[in-house]
Formats: sequence, C-alpha cells, structure tokens
Amino acid sequence: MAKKQKSAVLRIFTVVVILIALLLVVLLFLADRLVKVSIETAIARKLNVGASIESARINPFTGKITIRNLAVNNPPGFEYEHVIKLKSLYVKADVGSLLSDIIQIKHIKLDDLEIVIEQKGFTGNFSQLLKSISKSPKEQTAEAAEPAKKVHVDVLEINRINVNAKLVPISGKADTVSLKISSMRLTEIGTDGQLTVAGLIGRVFTAVAEEIFREGAGVLPQDILSSLQSGLEENIGTVVETGKEILDKGKDLGEEVLGLKGLFELKKED
Repeated sequence: MAKKQKSAVLRIFTVVVILIALLLVVLLFLADRLVKVSIETAIARKLNVGASIESARINPFTGKITIRNLAVNNPPGFEYEHVIKLKSLYVKADVGSLLSDIIQIKHIKLDDLEIVIEQKGFTGNFSQLLKSISKSPKEQTAEAAEPAKKVHVDVLEINRINVNAKLVPISGKADTVSLKISSMRLTEIGTDGQLTVAGLIGRVFTAVAEEIFREGAGVLPQDILSSLQSGLEENIGTVVETGKEILDKGKDLGEEVLGLKGLFELKKED
C-alpha cells in the first residue's frame, strides 16, 4: 500500500514538474514574441515605416535580450525595400528593474549595420525618417506622460556601420558611394527618466544620421549631405555644427561623380 502511495505521489510530482516546465516554455515564447512585436511597433511608431525582426530572445533571469536580422522599410517612393538592416542587437538590462517604471539598461550593442541612403529630387529617405522623428514640445511632453515603460541606458555602442549612398544613374558614372564607420558610442541616455523605447530608437537613429553627416564630408555628394542636414535641423531644432564646411567638402565630390562640375555654384549665406 505504501509503495502504491509513494508511486502515485511520484507520478503526480513528475506531472507537476512537466507542467511547470511546459508553462515556462510557453511564457518564454510569449516573452520573446512580446519583445519582437514591441520593438517592431516602436520603430513603426517613431519612424512611420514598417519594420521586421527575424528572431528575438529574452532571458528574464539574466536580463539579456538578443535580436537577429532587424530590417527597417524604406519610405514610400524610393527604390530599395529597406533603408536599414541590422545583423544583431544585444541588450543587457538590470533584472531587478524589468518590472519597475524605469528599466535600467547596462549595455546595448548593435553589430553590422547596413544603411542605404537614396535621394529623390529635393528629398531623401533618411531626411524623411528624421522629419518623422521630429516632434513639437507639446508632443514630446505628451509622449513622456504616456504609461509606457521608460528606459535609461548606461552605454550604447554600434560596430561596423556600412553606408551605401545611391546616386542618380548617369552613363559612365558610378551610381553608388560607400562610407564605412568602424564604431560609435553613446553614454547615459535617458537620464531624465522620461525616455520611452520609441524615444530611444529616435535618439539612436538621429545620432547615426549625425555621424554619417560628419564622417561623410568629402565622401558623400553635396545633395545627400544637404538632405541630411535639412532632416537633422528639423529634428534637433538647431543647425548642425560645422554644417556649411561639410557641405562645401561634399559639393566637389557630388559634382565630380555626377559629371556636373562647373554647372552650378553652392548658394552661400549672406
């Protein structure tokens, strides 16, 4: 009798353990799905274009999140399907803050960022996205007041940024100019306690655009630099530092690549 009771208890215990294991698997699957959908939604909301993630994994016990193959769609009217492709994104958060109002993120690392910049007439795809990020002070206050979780990031680094600027095709001329940026680093993002995930995406996108603008001097054509400057000025509300000097450097390259050197002069400020 005792053996039968012991065997029954063992079977019940085994079933309970299996059910708990299955429940944990389901919860982890749902957590992965939640991370994936949340980031895709935040990108769509901030940049006003679609986004997709191939896979997302979160370990709630260590606070680690890993994302593979993120793609951001190009705005309508441009040739290429995607403006951004990211091979991997790693996040390390403080586990104790995951359920708090402000998630403390120790480290974010983005590796292998591919960017396509296109110019169509007087506007560019990157400029359009920057203008989508731009908000009035009233809109910024409203966003900060929303019940969404806020984030604070200690360190964010981006490694291996590859930019391909697509030019107007002209017979006998190169139609692509490439720019490589080895790495960039941001620290102490969201110290005011008001930064949402969507806001973080906007900050990072703007920082990358600024870096492309600076590093693109003498590499990217003038029309692309002008478009970037326009988007940045509207986004951050100030003239980009050293903007005119950068545009002057980019002008000669743009004219040379397009075969238009001598046909026009860059308008100068009075």
